[in-house]
Amino acid sequence: MATVITKEVPWDKVSSYGVVVTDAEVGAISADAAPWRVETRAGRFEAAVLVDAGGAWADQLATMAGVARTHLTAGRRP
Repeated sequence: MATVITKEVPWDKVSSYGVVVTDAEVGAISADAAPWRVETRAGRFEAAVLVDAGGAWADQLATMAGVARTHLTAGRRP
């Protein structure tokens, strides 16, 4: 089972924590043995820490990673 760690990181500091990949639909996520492995249309990525920044799709990504859903609801800021 995956461990969930939450931490707020200012957007201007994100790149210092790792690689940000956008527009890469996720096909599979696994962590049978460290590190995390993520298969996407943009290629395969491995990392010690996986950040779910999927927005409206965050619950789907969490489920793929074996993490309990939080039942997020998509919305817009006023």
